[in-house]
Amino acid sequence: MIEDFSEEEKEILTAEAVEQLAAKHAELAIEDFGPYLDLSPLQEEGSLWETLEFDYEGETLCLRVSASDKELAAAPYEGALDGAVVFREDFLELDSAEEEYAYDGSCADIRSGNLEHILDGNVEMSDYLTVTLPEGLRLSGFKYWMGSHGGAAFLREGEAEEELTLENAGFYAEKPLAGGIEIWGNGEIEQGTSVVKELTPLETGGWGKDALILRRGIRQTDSGTVWYIARTEREGSRISYCLYLSEEEYTEEEFLAVSETLCLMENAVY
Repeated sequence: MIEDFSEEEKEILTAEAVEQLAAKHAELAIEDFGPYLDLSPLQEEGSLWETLEFDYEGETLCLRVSASDKELAAAPYEGALDGAVVFREDFLELDSAEEEYAYDGSCADIRSGNLEHILDGNVEMSDYLTVTLPEGLRLSGFKYWMGSHGGAAFLREGEAEEELTLENAGFYAEKPLAGGIEIWGNGEIEQGTSVVKELTPLETGGWGKDALILRRGIRQTDSGTVWYIARTEREGSRISYCLYLSEEEYTEEEFLAVSETLCLMENAVY
């Protein structure tokens, strides 16, 4: 059970404590935050969404801790951590959802092992993977709101990164781009999609050591757009990677050629 801490026993969150929490990776649990915040909403309401502040080299950063009803339904309270995301203080000052989604600050889950870049605001997809794209496409910057753990869109020539929003980027976008790579929790990528065609599963290829290719095929999204899908995770990990290209613009052979170049870094999976 979650240990209760009195107000007198509460501790002030420090950058050193954040580093210690991040080092637990997938083992990080909601109970680890007991010394820093009130966890009673978990027991009383079944969900938690709290933000803690800490000092990092003279700057105030924030750590948002969340546990959702969905997570609680499948796990005991002490293992129900949904997210532990670090971001800069100015993120809290954004006025609208549109501005929030355009924010390119260092928003990422501390469990990724990418803590130095998160704290310094230099998060990029290259921290997690490498990929060779077809001619005419380029990878956008890291967008924390793509997938459930961040991602990046594939931009065509002439498409501005500043225009990326939830409406025109992402796997479930109303007006999808040419494609992208998104990071998902296990099983989440399956929601809202229907299989159009399954491709024969291949060996790990260029996906990196210990990576598993779970599915390649064509899927129909909620928006009616057809995409090629490649999904991978490391055995025992919480994280999956989804690479997709528009079926309307790229052939199966072109998609498979791109997927073979995708290689996960050591801290890509946790």
